[in-house]
Amino acid sequence: MNNATETIKLVQLLDAFCEAFNRHDPDAIVSMITDDCEFRPALGDKQFGASIKGKSAIKEAFINTFAMFPDAKWVPRNKNEVIGERGFSEWTFIATRQADGAFFEMDGVDLFFFKDGKICMKDVYRKNREPIFPK
Repeated sequence: MNNATETIKLVQLLDAFCEAFNRHDPDAIVSMITDDCEFRPALGDKQFGASIKGKSAIKEAFINTFAMFPDAKWVPRNKNEVIGERGFSEWTFIATRQADGAFFEMDGVDLFFFKDGKICMKDVYRKNREPIFPK
């Protein structure tokens, strides 16, 4: 269980992490995760989606995401919260896919798990909404 000071630091970590996403800054993103961090995106072939493990694989995944969606932004819906060793962030993802111009706007939640003051798991849940294609 975290004390109030640790909780404030973890909320600040989540705030900085979310800001790094909107800057499309994979180096900043991986600086805030543990070496063995696991990222579980919303899509994938397993019940929980996919599993991307380790800083280098996670960095590569986000480089690819930012290339696929060069205007991607995650608009916060509420302030980030931390309770004990878990945190969550509510957001609206807004982006245009580079390949075909498809526009996406959907709500989601990230669940975070912490270890040693860093993020050790990020698990994504989002609404599945069909993209809007340009006319």
